[in-house]
Amino acid sequence: MATTESSASTAHPSTVDEETRLRVLRGYALYKKRGEEVERFAPFSWCVPSCKGADTYTVDLTIGFCSCPDYRPRKVRHARCKHLYAAQIASAKRSARKGR
Repeated sequence: MATTESSASTAHPSTVDEETRLRVLRGYALYKKRGEEVERFAPFSWCVPSCKGADTYTVDLTIGFCSCPDYRPRKVRHARCKHLYAAQIASAKRSARKGR
């Protein structure tokens, strides 16, 4: 006897809210546009450029910190800014290139 399940019963609810999804996409876009400028200067610390202009921001992946002005209000809600996501992408790609 075959059992059937509706697709609704097997679907997982989204665990990422819309604001977070947009931040991830903005971080990816930043990495795609200026990824060659994202530089690691300590084991978990990165210098990440601004989307516009010549500003750069310090990102610490161990504590989830960014020096950008957008990070401060987001910290209260434990949200990450696009620079943190761009640094995470750079870190992952660097590790992949090294075969880790």
